Amino acid sequence: MIKLAMKLDTIILTLDKDFGEWVFSHKEYSNGIILLRYNSKEFYAIFQSLNFILKERFNELVGKFVVLSKNKLRMRDIHL
Repeated sequence: MIKLAMKLDTIILTLDKDFGEWVFSHKEYSNGIILLRYNSKEFYAIFQSLNFILKERFNELVGKFVVLSKNKLRMRDIHL
């Protein structure tokens, strides 16, 4: 999936924590990953958080591993 996202020049949006392992342990580069730390049924909370980050911090997302939860936003550079 990371290679496909690179080909498409897009950021990955996921609930799967394994992407952090691929990026940091296996040194797999990505254009950006947003990890949602939510229950998959929390649609409205996910929508609100994504709406905020895409409107307010969109330019900061490229090349970052972002962990997004109800009360927290963490960003870390992927460029290894």
